[in-house]
Amino acid sequence: MFKKIVAFGLIVVMCLGFLSGCAPNPNRYTDEEHIQRISERIENKFVGKTGVTGFSVYPLYNQNDERTLFLVEFEPVGFMFVQIRQNITIFNSAMYSHDANINEPWQRYTVTKEGIQWMTGQGLSSWPDEYKIWETDENGEHIYYEKSYFHAAGIENEKRYLLGIPHHVNIPAVKREGKWLNLISMEEIDLEVAVRKYPDFSISFIPKPLFDL
Repeated sequence: MFKKIVAFGLIVVMCLGFLSGCAPNPNRYTDEEHIQRISERIENKFVGKTGVTGFSVYPLYNQNDERTLFLVEFEPVGFMFVQIRQNITIFNSAMYSHDANINEPWQRYTVTKEGIQWMTGQGLSSWPDEYKIWETDENGEHIYYEKSYFHAAGIENEKRYLLGIPHHVNIPAVKREGKWLNLISMEEIDLEVAVRKYPDFSISFIPKPLFDL
């Protein structure tokens, strides 16, 4: 009886290994091929079905020029982030998933000195609104953006970055003449910052089929 149990267990392990080997490998594709594959999925899932009339896909890099995510800019409005899933199996072979905050409007702001002092020791908690200086229009009304940080800043041919510097979450940025520009606050930033002091934002990826591409 024991031998039968062991044999059955070995068969199960071998089958699981075989099925894992059959799962698609994202490392076989170049960034250009990933963009093409993501574009095909966006076309099928969003275009003509959710008010989307067009879109563009861009790779996002960290400060070490390593590609981390992809950005999808929708037309006429909206944007979302796409990740390459790491836990691909034969049972769930979706190679890509998008964030849970798709098309969520955002605001530009800077942080007060009091906010920086308060944040010391708070980890990666969100910046409280009381320490934010919001961007407003000529009437003092808050300005909301429905396109991405990069689109709002007029970024076209520059490399798009999503920085993960010490004490911060995600900072959308571009690099100009060796200096980094935070696209939330439109201020230059220091990558070697010792405390949390710059506006940043969180991206939520939820491992559910609803968010698969």
